[in-house]
Parts: sequence; structure tokens; C-alpha cells
Amino acid sequence: MMRLPFIGPDRLIRRRSAPGAVWAILLALGAAWLAPTARSDAAIIDLTAGAGSSGTLNGAIFEFDNSRVGAGTGSLGAFVRMQAVGAEQGYNSSSRPVRFDEKTDLASNHDVKVADLPIVYRDQVPYYEFILDAHEAEGGGNEFLSLDRVRIYTSSAGLAGGDNPIDPDLLGVLRYDMDAGDAGNHVRLDTSLSSGSGQVDMTLLVPVSSFDGAPDGHYVYLYSMFGEQGTVAGKKFGSGATFEEWALLLGPEGWSTPVPEPATAGMMALGAAALVALRLRPALRRRAA
Repeated sequence: MMRLPFIGPDRLIRRRSAPGAVWAILLALGAAWLAPTARSDAAIIDLTAGAGSSGTLNGAIFEFDNSRVGAGTGSLGAFVRMQAVGAEQGYNSSSRPVRFDEKTDLASNHDVKVADLPIVYRDQVPYYEFILDAHEAEGGGNEFLSLDRVRIYTSSAGLAGGDNPIDPDLLGVLRYDMDAGDAGNHVRLDTSLSSGSGQVDMTLLVPVSSFDGAPDGHYVYLYSMFGEQGTVAGKKFGSGATFEEWALLLGPEGWSTPVPEPATAGMMALGAAALVALRLRPALRRRAA
């Protein structure tokens, strides 16, 4: 499937006053459509096999996960929820109106900060964890869905009370892009492998190092697009049924807190014990005296 360049409606409106420029755009698009597509280098992560399936794109890990179940819709700490037929896109923001296919309620579409991101470890490497809860109708090949774009940005200023940009690259500093270079990378999902709303379908792990030391107080914006692959071999990867949502798994007191890997936790415990010993040493010396 040919991927067209991203051109927002506001850009087209500005160009209506310049007919020559409009024709140039149309000719360029036509030439791109007729030219052979260089998609053979596209990386495809197929998670439709279920348990044990995973893959890596530009350093981030995409893995099948239906082991964590909430108490229904809204139980997973969603920070952006979107819905549209065919293809859908959007990013989280507390600003209104929304820009693309996002839901408008603040409970499921709002700002988050670096400090809110849970940290997990793989081979002692820290990753920020984002979880995906996808929903598509079952049967007739409708249960499939493609994840076509993920871009994550950080910014020192939030969008609340401001304008949501039509170009995601204006959200802030780009920290991660699953499809850098527009290669056509995508992830294939089978949403029937989970039990519906409130159950995780996929986990995205982005290296903490990708954020290059972004302060805890900086805002995080995750832009994504689903359904761009359409129908492939009878499998309908377009969006259609209900919403998709990105979430940060909630703990008993709100946002998840970083949990160290067991080996790291052991080292922290030893360090704490050593610190206690150092603090007790003067008291022991006085008592001995």
C-alpha cells in the first residue's frame, strides 16, 4: 500500500491562493503514486501469533501481552483514546478542541509527564512502558489491526489552553519514531486474542536513554496511527469497531512507579543496609566507650 506524504488541511487551504503550487503538489503526488514503491525494506512485526511474539523497531520493543486485565473500560489509566473507521490517528493532550480522531473527555485524553511513565527492565536495561488496549470486531477478518506510526515527543510546556498542532512534529522534541525515514514499518495485531476493553493487547517498551535525560516535569506526547495497511490476504487491518487506547498501567495509588529488576533491587537493598550500618557506627562507638 502506497503511503502518501502527510499534508494537513490547513496547509492545503493556504495553498489555494497559489494555483501553480497546487498543481505542483498534485503532479508530485501522481508521480509518487505511479513510481515503484520502495517498501521491500519495511520491517513488519507480526504479533498475531499471540503468546511469545515480539519484535524490535529502532530500539523499542513491541511485544504481545494479554496477561494484564483491568476491571473494564477505563481501568488501565488511558491517556489517549481514538476512534475512526478505516484509519485513525491522534495524540494525547489536555487542550481542546482535539486535532484528529481523539476522544474529547479529559479522563481518557490528557497530558502526561516523564515522571508518570512506568519503568521496566529487560536484561538490566531500563525502558519506559506504554500499553495498548485495542478493540475490533471479531469474525470475517475484522479482528485484525495494524499499528503504523508511533512518535513520542517531550516538551517543557504543556498544550493545555493552547492549540493542538496539525503537524505532530510541532509537539516537541522527537524522542522515538518507529518509522524513521518513512520505510513503512508497522505492527500487525489480532485483537481477538484478548477479552476486549480493559485487557492489554500489546506492550511498547522505549529505552529510557531515548529521552536523553528529559526532566521528570517535561510533558510527554505520543502520536500514533492505526489501520493504514487496509486488507491483506483477507485480513482486515483497518480500524472499524470501537476505540483504541494507550495507557500507563495504574497501581493502587495512581500512576505506576518505577520497579527495579530483581538484581538491581538486591543491590539497592545492600546499599541501604550499608548506609544504615554507617549511620549506626558512631552510636556503637559511643556505647563502647
